[in-house]
Amino acid sequence: MIGYIFTKVYILWRIRSDGTSLTKLSDDNITDAQVVDNWIYYSNAGRLLKMKSDGSEKVIMNKNIQYPKGIFSVEGDYVYYYESIEEPYSNNGYMLKNINIYKVKSDGTNNNLLFSVDSYFDNMKKIGEYIYYNSYSGDINRINLNGTKKIQLASNESIYFLVTDDWIYYIDSSLGDLKKMKLDGTQKTTIK
Repeated sequence: MIGYIFTKVYILWRIRSDGTSLTKLSDDNITDAQVVDNWIYYSNAGRLLKMKSDGSEKVIMNKNIQYPKGIFSVEGDYVYYYESIEEPYSNNGYMLKNINIYKVKSDGTNNNLLFSVDSYFDNMKKIGEYIYYNSYSGDINRINLNGTKKIQLASNESIYFLVTDDWIYYIDSSLGDLKKMKLDGTQKTTIK
């Protein structure tokens, strides 16, 4: 039985579902990981990598990414990821310039910039031909894979969302209520 994968102090481990056989898979500083079939896809120190779920066959898919924020979807032969582009700001700080959304084949070829977003976001999900994300201000947005037809589904409401069964579930940041809506933004309902 293949156990589930989790990070412990940014190190990738594997454990069986009964809590036995804790095994370190990599010493890399893992910032994000997704398990699909028998592969683990993750980002580390400006690179996108994949390895078998037992820790073998590590492959660098893409190097020299300015700042990979994470992998948000693995579908078929493609990995979707984003990077934040920052520029120097006063007092040795950095200010976000934009977020670039990429699609790369799982063998590391055909790395393509899909589009850029000029605002920070908290999370991102790819569902079909759309990418859903919430902006720093709490808006939940939907945008086509080519960066067109951006639609605001909820305004200043969400601190986090997840998608399941054609519904978006989110927490209203001003009221603390759990809400849901259809993927097109209709049928908004307060659950609790």
